[in-house]
Amino acid sequence: MPDISDEQIKTEMMDLHKSIYEKFGYEMKYTRPPKGEYSERTIACTNSLGYKTVMWSFAYDDWDENKQGREDYGA
Repeated sequence: MPDISDEQIKTEMMDLHKSIYEKFGYEMKYTRPPKGEYSERTIACTNSLGYKTVMWSFAYDDWDENKQGREDYGA
């Protein structure tokens, strides 16, 4: 997200919010930066849209489809 404009962030967040609501009837309140890539600007932008940013540990590569369901996450 740090490499895109505030307007692009807003568009992506609103499109995601709409999709989640249409598919699941859930109003998004939280966001997690893709791959953990963020800046103070991107956090401020998503906060201004009403989202709370949550982080996580890099210990588990959950974005890597080839590493799902494995017990050995260090490989």
